[in-house]
Amino acid sequence: MSKGQPLPPVLRATTMERPVNQDVNTDLLFPVNFSQSSCKFVFDKKGVLDSNSQLNLAQIVVNSASPAVDTNSVLPTSTGALAMVRRAYLEIGGRRVSDLTQVGHYSTWKRLHFSNEYKKGIVQPKQGGNDVYVGSAARGLRATNDTTTQASRGFDMPVGTLGRESSEFAINDYLTAGFGTQDVTKSDEADKPKRRLTASNRTTPSFAIGLGQLIPFLSGGIQLPLFAIREEVSLVIEWATDTFGHRFYPPSVDSAGAALTATNCTSTIVENSVFMCVDYLFYPDLMAGLAEEIMQRGGYDVPYTEILTQENMLITGGAATSFNNNFQLALGGKKVKNIVVQKELVDGANESILNIGRYNSLAFRLGEQIQLNIDSNNWYSQPISNGSLQKHEADMVEASPLQLCDYRYSWFNQVDNTGAFGATGQGLSDRRLNTYANNAECGSQHWIGIKLENSFGQGRRMSNLPVIYTTQSKSGVGLSADDAGTQRRLRFFTGIQKVLNISQGIVTQIE
Repeated sequence: MSKGQPLPPVLRATTMERPVNQDVNTDLLFPVNFSQSSCKFVFDKKGVLDSNSQLNLAQIVVNSASPAVDTNSVLPTSTGALAMVRRAYLEIGGRRVSDLTQVGHYSTWKRLHFSNEYKKGIVQPKQGGNDVYVGSAARGLRATNDTTTQASRGFDMPVGTLGRESSEFAINDYLTAGFGTQDVTKSDEADKPKRRLTASNRTTPSFAIGLGQLIPFLSGGIQLPLFAIREEVSLVIEWATDTFGHRFYPPSVDSAGAALTATNCTSTIVENSVFMCVDYLFYPDLMAGLAEEIMQRGGYDVPYTEILTQENMLITGGAATSFNNNFQLALGGKKVKNIVVQKELVDGANESILNIGRYNSLAFRLGEQIQLNIDSNNWYSQPISNGSLQKHEADMVEASPLQLCDYRYSWFNQVDNTGAFGATGQGLSDRRLNTYANNAECGSQHWIGIKLENSFGQGRRMSNLPVIYTTQSKSGVGLSADDAGTQRRLRFFTGIQKVLNISQGIVTQIE
């Protein structure tokens, strides 16, 4: 049994209880080894590692059919720069203490909880992507400025559906007859030129990712006391696949206006742009006491949440066929805090949804029922089928609501009628982003989340019986090509309660 002390305020990313003298040293840390498959960083044994230290990285995208012409490729909409990373893990003394696989997919889930203001002001400038939703004017408004168009304020039915950034503006040239009337200036939007991926190391943009986004151990606001750890502390990054949909997504035409074939485009990580801006924190008045506690007494217990990833294939059986699938999660003896489920569409041409790439959790057009069975008992009295209740359960996992428009969460009863866009009728407007229609993203973020921890933040201890996740649905013959197909890749991201003890300069996992 550990005899460690609770984590002191200086090792947590929270407001100090009282004023404390603090020094911050920022160093550039370069990888000790680098390849197009992975890289490794080794931290200096000094100070306290700030969890908000930044990983800088960049990539180029080359079209094999026309290598000298920029493709104007962009990062996946809801994932941004984290799409370049497949896996990241923290090692202490050669032992892996925190590991996150499928970083791009899990970070998409985390990013959905950011507010639009935070995404627009901080996340997009640093990490790319283009997932701000505050308006949905139709593309056709520009053609006319008649009374009917102005009265509708440019919204196609259903009026008020949320979409991308608002694109309706008043004409502000007071010398024209149309002064004050409504106009649309941005119905066909694109990522800013400075954030488009080029074919040259010299012109392609760099992006920054916080350590807390890569390592679950650091995501809870924990600061790691490097000065008191005798063993090597390192971070290993494994890159995502270099083809489209993984690290990037190309528009339909390149910078010269020529049609692009996505399969001809490949990505290369720029070695000279891969480094870390590491913040080492020093507390002159407290360092001696911290060192004494860690080196000569019981040390400190560091609680954190680790993410366990499991992948399974879901076979739906084709259009108009009902299915009922059970999946076993081997979680015996672990303290589980939450389970998040992603349903990535992987059939044929739908393997990569426009702008989003592979980072989707696509809803079934006719809805679905979910149930969890723990220790031979159902978690819910009856399977949950209501989309609003499913979203509420997902909101509870992070204690923060998913920041997205309804039509990106559920399809049920939303595409079975012809709407303003003919056969698509999916609620989202026909506006375009990076040359692709906005309505292709309907129902693309239907994540399922289940919170198991109690009000004190303690996870539920699992028995040796497997946890059984059940999903029931019917694909149906829909109007949307995105709902066709018979296979989906299910990912289960399970939050596991863990504790590390830092004592005598040695880090030991005790839970």
